[in-house]
Amino acid sequence: MNAAISKKALIINLSLAGPPDDLLRKLLETAHRRGISLVAATLEKQAQPGFPADLPYAIPVISNGPDGHIDQPAWLAQFPDVVVAPGVEILTTVPNDGYDFVSGSSLAAAHVSGIIALILELKPNLSPDQIKKLLLHNGRQQTAKSLHVLDAWAILQTLNSEN
Repeated sequence: MNAAISKKALIINLSLAGPPDDLLRKLLETAHRRGISLVAATLEKQAQPGFPADLPYAIPVISNGPDGHIDQPAWLAQFPDVVVAPGVEILTTVPNDGYDFVSGSSLAAAHVSGIIALILELKPNLSPDQIKKLLLHNGRQQTAKSLHVLDAWAILQTLNSEN
């Protein structure tokens, strides 16, 4: 984490979740203050989204399937501003030179990180908070639970219309 901050990374993908960690929290606070977007996979099947997805400056991510179905986590009412991205049955590499279809919020978080890279290519001066707002307000809203299904096309159209 320190190396990513020192090298002035623009995005950190946190495909991990677990109990709170004070040192990691301090590093993530520093990263956020220095303008790094923090994308965090969530614990979709647990009572809480997990750390670091529960941090207010992180961009928590849950996954949806190709049919658009979203398994809504039990904690969603407490942490409503999550981004939903493809993360079910994603073809990827696996050990021993193989490929397989895998699922989970870590795959969805990688998708969100890629969209943020596209956003920063067009608007390099956007802050992490501006990026999070852009992701949350330019997605396709699903249900009354304020789920924001990532819509890269809508985001890029919004950015292009601002030029």
